[in-house]
Amino acid sequence: MKNNYLIIGLISVLIVGIGIYFLIGENGSNDVVQTTVEQGSFDVKLKEDEIKVFLNEKNQANFILTSKDGFDSNVKFITKTPLMGIKVSFDNPEYHVSAGAETKATIFFEPINEIAVGQHNVTLMIKSQKITKDVNLILDVIGEGEVQITIENYNFDPQIITVVQGTKIVWYNKDDVIHTVTSIIDVFDLDMERREYESVTFNDIGTFTYLCSPHPYMTGIINVIPRR
Repeated sequence: MKNNYLIIGLISVLIVGIGIYFLIGENGSNDVVQTTVEQGSFDVKLKEDEIKVFLNEKNQANFILTSKDGFDSNVKFITKTPLMGIKVSFDNPEYHVSAGAETKATIFFEPINEIAVGQHNVTLMIKSQKITKDVNLILDVIGEGEVQITIENYNFDPQIITVVQGTKIVWYNKDDVIHTVTSIIDVFDLDMERREYESVTFNDIGTFTYLCSPHPYMTGIINVIPRR
């Protein structure tokens, strides 16, 4: 009798084991992920290579993505350039690019802090599984009212700036040496002592290039545009 129970037990274990084997095999086949090998490439076209935006407003850069040599995959944008005081957002986290169609991508720039005023050289990385491409654009954050330019480490920061007509620009010398703010066309000439502030109000429209007389490699540009 004991032998019969032993045989029945072994048969039961065998049946359960076979069932588990087939169950695992069936589920395992469903869990196999079919990976697509990325082929070809993609092209990126920037509609505008310079974006102008006022402080506390929003503007956008528009891109067209197209497939090349049978490319069919997702790509995403990454901002490589640190942008202080500027919110950067995208209309989608990823973009699908395939043959026979154009994919549109939009990036929004929203300067929210005065530190953002000035001209920025922005590099964006567009990346798929295997391919990485860089695109460059100029982001010009326009100042109005009163804007500060800091002299630090023998540089004017920001070096290039666009302001609205009537804007007061204040220079602050953060260096421990004496500088000047001297326009090329003899419009203004300021002596900047250590830790000193000096200012000029720009009522005329135009482009004003200036330098530091003791250190002529230090240059800056002010673009004055009409009032809104």
